[in-house]
Amino acid sequence: MSSKLSNDPGFLCPACKSGCWKRSGNNCTCISCGFDIQSTDWGGLIYTEDESIVGSEVAARDEAAKKSLRHKKLPTQVASIQEFLSSVPAHLKQEKAFDLGCGAGPATTMLCDAGFENVTAVDFSLERIRLNCLNVPHSCHYDFVRGDLNQFLFKPESCGVLLMADFIQHIGNRDVQKQFLSNASESLILGGRFYLSCFNLNIKNYIKGDIQGAYANGSIPYERIHHLELHQLFPQQLSIENIYPMNIFHTPLLDRIARSFPFSGFLGRMTVVTGRKVQ
Repeated sequence: MSSKLSNDPGFLCPACKSGCWKRSGNNCTCISCGFDIQSTDWGGLIYTEDESIVGSEVAARDEAAKKSLRHKKLPTQVASIQEFLSSVPAHLKQEKAFDLGCGAGPATTMLCDAGFENVTAVDFSLERIRLNCLNVPHSCHYDFVRGDLNQFLFKPESCGVLLMADFIQHIGNRDVQKQFLSNASESLILGGRFYLSCFNLNIKNYIKGDIQGAYANGSIPYERIHHLELHQLFPQQLSIENIYPMNIFHTPLLDRIARSFPFSGFLGRMTVVTGRKVQ
């Protein structure tokens, strides 16, 4: 059940901030200070300890893990990620890819199918990454990491692709979101590509006043981001090349057609941002 582990998981030691690791079996030990990252019997790494995780949200995420792969918005999301991955140059597929907020999949599998050889998938629900590990083909080198992305220490210039699908609306307010993107951007090599999708503040949400809220009995908070404000969250070293609405329709072809019309950004349930690191 365990994956083929990578030599470099792409994160820094939480104890000494070193990025050099010794791998043996499922074990991951910092060469500089000897700090051990806990691991599960199926190969998952515990970067963020239990006491640092918000219990109610994790429980809700664990409970919804299997249902997430049957959500009606999934087909358009899959098509959008496939479109992005098909545009990534071949040389970047030799670098590590981060699948952040990976959930139970299917983006990690899509990275493998697209030719990426080394992937680190991160989510703070251990049940979600366990299911992800079960489903992903083990022809590549993977690390499945339970971690809080607001506490995650990215190793600088350690990856060629950042995949950030459908989670940034859950990690905090605008300042928290901006800080996360600044931290995550450090992991990209020069010319590396990124993909981000998030809840859009569309006209229906605005009229209803559904801008901030929570679901799963209040356990999972969110804050929608207006598509015209998204660029303000990104650090200068990331160049945005494309912003488009998603989930106007749940059918990929209709959704792709609809996004080309004027003012479609005010209708999409989600927004996608893609680009590259330029400095």
